Amino acid sequence: MKKLSFILFVLSLMFISCNNDDSSTTQEQEKAKLDRMYEEITQLSGINTQQCTDPNDWGVASIPTTTVCGGNSYIIYSKKTDTKVFLDKVKAYAQSYADFNKKWNIIMLCDNMVVQPTGVKCVDGKPQLSYDIVLH
Repeated sequence: MKKLSFILFVLSLMFISCNNDDSSTTQEQEKAKLDRMYEEITQLSGINTQQCTDPNDWGVASIPTTTVCGGNSYIIYSKKTDTKVFLDKVKAYAQSYADFNKKWNIIMLCDNMVVQPTGVKCVDGKPQLSYDIVLH
């Protein structure tokens, strides 16, 4: 009987230690992972490494951000990069960001409205978002 109890105890410990559930991660650890994902996206975008001479060589993608009341912001990316890989990473980041907010019950409210850019312009060799204001 002691052997059976011992075996059950060992099996229980193995089951608990082999659990791959991410519920043991802290909010700070998950936020750090999101920050690393965002840094990778920024690096892939080419915004800090490529010269902007033609605005048509650049695209704009919507990306969640904590700096705009938890809403979306926009990131410029070079079309010379692997666009599919870049946009897939942006999509994965957006999903991870939504999962993070849901898991930790994060709700950000604000009155700021982010205006969607109309394109990209090159200023001093750097890409910048451009906005054409249209009044109706």
